[in-house]
Amino acid sequence: MNNDQIAPRRFHRRAALTMLGLAPVLWGGSLSAHAAPSYHRTAYNVRQLPTELLPYNSPTPGPLDGHLTYDGEGVAVFVIDGRQYNHPVMQAEFMLSRLSSYRHNQDPEYLARVEKHAQRLMETSVTSRGAMYLPYPFDWALHYDKTDMMLAPWYSAMAQGQALSAFVRLFEVTGKQEYLTTADSLFASFHNHKQRGVPWTVYVDDGGYLWFEEWAKDPGPDRAFNGHVYAAFGPYDYYRITGDVTARELFQGGVTAVEAHLSRIRNPGWISWYCLKHRYDYGIYHKFHVDLLYMLYRITGAPSLAASADRFLEDFPAWQIGGTGNLSAGRYEACKFDANGTVTEIKEFNLSAAEQVKVSRRWKFEGQTGIWLLIDTGTVAGFWIQETPGKAFIKRYIEDYKFDPPRFIQFEKGTYVGRRFDSLGAPVSTKRFTLAGDSTARTDRRAVISGALYFHVVAGVFHDYWIPAQPGVDV
Repeated sequence: MNNDQIAPRRFHRRAALTMLGLAPVLWGGSLSAHAAPSYHRTAYNVRQLPTELLPYNSPTPGPLDGHLTYDGEGVAVFVIDGRQYNHPVMQAEFMLSRLSSYRHNQDPEYLARVEKHAQRLMETSVTSRGAMYLPYPFDWALHYDKTDMMLAPWYSAMAQGQALSAFVRLFEVTGKQEYLTTADSLFASFHNHKQRGVPWTVYVDDGGYLWFEEWAKDPGPDRAFNGHVYAAFGPYDYYRITGDVTARELFQGGVTAVEAHLSRIRNPGWISWYCLKHRYDYGIYHKFHVDLLYMLYRITGAPSLAASADRFLEDFPAWQIGGTGNLSAGRYEACKFDANGTVTEIKEFNLSAAEQVKVSRRWKFEGQTGIWLLIDTGTVAGFWIQETPGKAFIKRYIEDYKFDPPRFIQFEKGTYVGRRFDSLGAPVSTKRFTLAGDSTARTDRRAVISGALYFHVVAGVFHDYWIPAQPGVDV
C-alpha cells in the first residue's frame, strides 16, 4: 500500500468525466467557495463483501420493536424530560437492523416500518451546500458535561454515514429511485468540509488527516473513534453500489486517520479511550472499538488492523454480560470489589463437585491480575472468581471473531495439540503433531473457549482444529 495526498474530487456516477479530468465533476449542487483541503490516504484494498458479511448485518433476525420508544407513527424517538425528539442515529440504526432482519424473514411489516423511518429522516432533513443533513433537534451535554454543549440544531457524521448506508440498502431491497436519490444527497455531505455558519460533519485536521466528526462543533471537534468509523461505512456502502471513486477514497482516508491515531485511542492494559479530545473510557465502547477494527480488516484485508484489534483485546476483554459458567471442583479465593476495583471482601470456598452457575459479568479491575467473573448462583453467588482455563470459565464460545480473509498463523518447530469442540465448547477430539521446522498456516477465527484463547486453523496438518494461544504460536 502506498501513501499519498489527494484532493477530494466531486464525481457523479451518471455524469461523464470531463476532458482529462481537469475540471471537477459537479453533483448535488454547486462547488463551495472554500476549496476542499487535501488529506492523507493509504490506498487500502476495498473489498466487495457479500451481503451477510457487511457491517450491521446479523446472522439471525431480531425483534421488530425491541426496547425503543416509538411515536404514534411507529418511528423510534428519543425522550428527554418526557418530550419526544427525532434522533437521526437511532432512526438510521433502526433501518439498518430491521433491513438485516428482513433479509432473513421477508416480513413485510419490517420493511414498512423501515420505510416510515426513511420518510421521517427525509422530511426532517435540511439542505446546505447541495447536500442533505440530518439535524438533532435537542441540546446535548457532551460526555454529560454541561460546559461542553451540543446546541440544537447540531449535526453528526455518524448520522450522515449510517443514514447513507441505510438508504443504500433500502434502495437495494426496494429498487425505489427516491432512496438512491436520497443516498446521493447524503453522500454529497462528505464533500462539504468544515465551514462556519453552515452544517458540516467532515474536516481535515492540522496533520492532514480526514475526520468524520460525530460531534461536529467548533471549537474543539471530539474525534470520537466509533462515530468516525461508523460514518466511514457510509461511503463504503455508496461505493459498493455506484463504483464512485471518491467514495472509495473517502473511506480510505477515514481508515488512514484511524491507523495513524490508534496509539492515542489505545490505553495499554485498560479500556481504550472514547475519543482523542477527552480521556473517557467506557467498557461498552471498548468492545465497539474491537468490533470495528475487525470489520475494517474484513473490508480492507489489512493485517495491521486485525493486529490492532488483537492488542485491544489483550488490554481489556470484550464486553460480556450474562452466560452460563462452569466452576470445577476445588478451592477458590472469591472477592468483592468496590467501584474503584479495591478488594472489600475475600472468602475461600472449597467445592466438592463441579457447579454450573450463572455469570452476570466478565470484567477486569485496575490493579488486579487477570479477568474476573461475577457469579450469580450457586455456592459462591455474589462473589467474583478469577477466570481460570479449564476450571472457572464461561461456557460456549466468547470473544468470538471470524476472520475473512483468513489470517496467517505461524508455528515454531515443536509439538502442538489441536482440539475440536462441540457447540457448547466441550472438547470432542484432539490431535497431537510435531513440526520438524517452522511452519505457517491460516486461521479464520479466534475465540475464548473454556477460559483460554484459541485459533481455528483452516490449512495444514491442523486443518479444522483449534490451537491454543501459547509460546511458539503467533498470529
